[in-house]
Amino acid sequence: MGRLDRSDRHGLPAGAAPGPATAADSDFIAVPAKPTAAMLAEGARAGAVSLNTAWQVYQAMLRQAPGDAAD
Repeated sequence: MGRLDRSDRHGLPAGAAPGPATAADSDFIAVPAKPTAAMLAEGARAGAVSLNTAWQVYQAMLRQAPGDAAD
């Protein structure tokens, strides 16, 4: 599984001290190494590209995900 950045993270309440990091605190979520057909189709529609191009973009994003073995 790769990881993608989450843009919906909220900050700590005023005066709260950060505690130990947990998976729930991460800016990343698990994503499948191989997207579903629906994921590829939606990516292709959103980017106005072919399914093959959407697949290549997805693979490139996973290769660049921080924290993976390739880092």
